[in-house]
Amino acid sequence: MRHSTWLWFSFMNAANLYDNVPIRTFTARGEIGHITEGLGMPQWLALIVFGVPTAASMWYLFARTLLSALTRITPCPMMLGRL
Repeated sequence: MRHSTWLWFSFMNAANLYDNVPIRTFTARGEIGHITEGLGMPQWLALIVFGVPTAASMWYLFARTLLSALTRITPCPMMLGRL
């Protein structure tokens, strides 16, 4: 696969996690809401358990993946020295 395909694949996965976990945890009809209701667990626990991997994936996307893609797209000497 090309690098741009991996970039968009990881971006869409991180965006889907961000959409589901922090936003839909406290709604009754969201996916995480159904999980918490089915398992009988508090919504705050689900936010912590699922929120930590979501935050880690968002950090990895912005700190690693997008910077790596930037150096492949525009190999500027100033940018290569910073990474």
